[in-house]
Amino acid sequence: MPDTLTLAQAAEQTGLTAAALARRVERGTLRAVLIDGKRRVPVSELERAGLLAGDQERDELGQLRADLAAARALTQRAEATAKTEVDAHERTKVALAEHAATAKTAQAQTDELRADLDAIVKAGPIRALRLRRAIRRGGVSETAADRDSDC
Repeated sequence: MPDTLTLAQAAEQTGLTAAALARRVERGTLRAVLIDGKRRVPVSELERAGLLAGDQERDELGQLRADLAAARALTQRAEATAKTEVDAHERTKVALAEHAATAKTAQAQTDELRADLDAIVKAGPIRALRLRRAIRRGGVSETAADRDSDC
C-alpha cells in the first residue's frame, strides 16, 4: 500500500464515502496533503483516526452495515404498518359515529311511533281512525292531534 491515498482510494479502504472523508479534512479531524493539486491522505493518518480497518474489522463493518440496512427495512415496515393501523382506527371511529347517529335516528323514530301508537290506543274509535289516516299521510302533528281531540 502506498504512503498516501487519494480521497477515492481512502474511501474504498475505509468504507466511507469520499465526501465524508473530504468533510473530515475540511473540519480538521483528518489531515491531508496536496500532491500534484490533489488531496491525499497519509495511510498513517487513516490508522491514527481508526478508519483503516483490518480484514476482520472490515468484515465486522460489513456485517454491521447489513444489520443496519435490515433494521432500517424493519423500521420502514413497522412505520407503514402503524400508519395502516392509524388509518383503520380513524375509519372505525367514523363508522362508529355514523352508527351512533343512525341508532339515535332510529330511536327517535321508534319513540315517535310509540307515541303515535299510544295516542291511537288511548283514542276513541273515530279519533283513532283519524289519527291512523294522519299517520299514513306523514305523521301526526300536535295541532292535528289537538283538532282530532276537538271532534
